[in-house]
Amino acid sequence: MLLSFFGGANTRMLSNVNPEKMKLSAQGSSEITKIFFERVAKKELRWCAKMFPNQANAQEANMSISEYEDFFYGAGDIDSKDPIVEWKEIEKKQEGICNILNGKKHLRIVSKNTNLKMSIEGRK
Repeated sequence: MLLSFFGGANTRMLSNVNPEKMKLSAQGSSEITKIFFERVAKKELRWCAKMFPNQANAQEANMSISEYEDFFYGAGDIDSKDPIVEWKEIEKKQEGICNILNGKKHLRIVSKNTNLKMSIEGRK
């Protein structure tokens, strides 16, 4: 099992990096990245990645660190009495949505200022 935690000190650390150099870096690691995600997809590698609340992301959200932590832990129900119970409820709701969508070919989302159509055929 591979656990990854994300959170940095500066969300804009690559702002002044030449895009061509960033492209070269991504190309250089593309094969290992492809292998990594293939192994995850085949369930040969178990991977869990999670953001960690930090000052940089709080600043991006225009929040104090304590406000951001409250938001962050609340969003994942981590601050609830029994997060696992909460997560299982979410799983049930998601399963219901999946059951509705399974076998469908197209999805259309309509709301104020939105009319989005997409193919979902063969997708999970």
